[in-house]
Parts: sequence; C-alpha cells; structure tokens
Amino acid sequence: MGSPGSWSRACAAAYLGGGDCNDSGYAPLHGVLTGLPPVYVQADIDELLHPQCVDLTAALRAAGVSVEFTESRGLWHVAQLQAGLVGPAATVLGEMAGFLRHAVDQQPASDIG
Repeated sequence: MGSPGSWSRACAAAYLGGGDCNDSGYAPLHGVLTGLPPVYVQADIDELLHPQCVDLTAALRAAGVSVEFTESRGLWHVAQLQAGLVGPAATVLGEMAGFLRHAVDQQPASDIG
C-alpha cells in the first residue's frame, strides 16, 4: 500500500476525472472571491490540503471576505464525519457549528432561504 499522500492524490485524480484542475469549480482558489459571504476553513496541519487552505484563507482575506481559519492536530480530512466516535472530531465540528450559528444569526430572516 502506498503512502497516505499517494492515496489522497489518486482520489483527487479520480474526482477530477477529465476536468481542469485550474477550474474554479474544482479549485476555489482560482475563482472570483470578492463578495462571498463569511467563510469558515478548517484543516489539520498534517493534511495534504493544508497548504492550499492557508493560501485560500489568505486570498479570501485579500478579497475582503470575512474568513475564520482553524487548524487541528491529529485529525484527517473530513474527520468531522466521525464526530460521534472521535472526541476531537466532535470538538472541531462544534467549532464549525458555532461559526454557522453566528453567520446565520447575522442574516435577516428574509435572506435565509
């Protein structure tokens, strides 16, 4: 079995298929970021995508977007899906829920569809 990084790259290639990796639909960092609502970015420091999350956060801030970025240690990509089984995953899911709660509370009810 290859390294976790090689498995992740294989998954990314399968997800991309014949698509263009510079297309903003696959790579938001290459898209227009101005005018976006508040954004929450959460990544583990050892995750393959961590450097891209750092770059995305910087680009969002440069575009004037309100962004909150949190980093975990010892979790894996989408660890939040195991929040019912893994305490640290539940903690980061709670952080994300708090961000969403605050973002929704800031919006007029008529804007929430």
